[in-house]
Amino acid sequence: MIETLYTTATGRVLLAHLPESERTRHEQLHGLPGEQWGEADSPEALLSALEQIRQEGWHVNHNRHDVVEIAYPLFEHGEVVAAMGVQCPKIVFQGDEETRISQAMRD
Repeated sequence: MIETLYTTATGRVLLAHLPESERTRHEQLHGLPGEQWGEADSPEALLSALEQIRQEGWHVNHNRHDVVEIAYPLFEHGEVVAAMGVQCPKIVFQGDEETRISQAMRD
């Protein structure tokens, strides 16, 4: 499978913060996410998922095997210039550890 911005939590955060013209270009080049992001299986669902990422300010991807990915946007002068992400085993990302890891990334 070809990796696209749809595949990873950091990619999704970056995609959520791209200008509309660049998001549209990405969709034209790569199509809809399909199995790479099952919840975003239509243009409307993709836009909704990206809006949710922008509103929440971060993204957690539980869709990659036994790994959880957590990503936050990095801003410079009000613009997203990068995304920071970590991966951890799903068994670790539960309860208090979920809160601790997420808080450490925000700080």
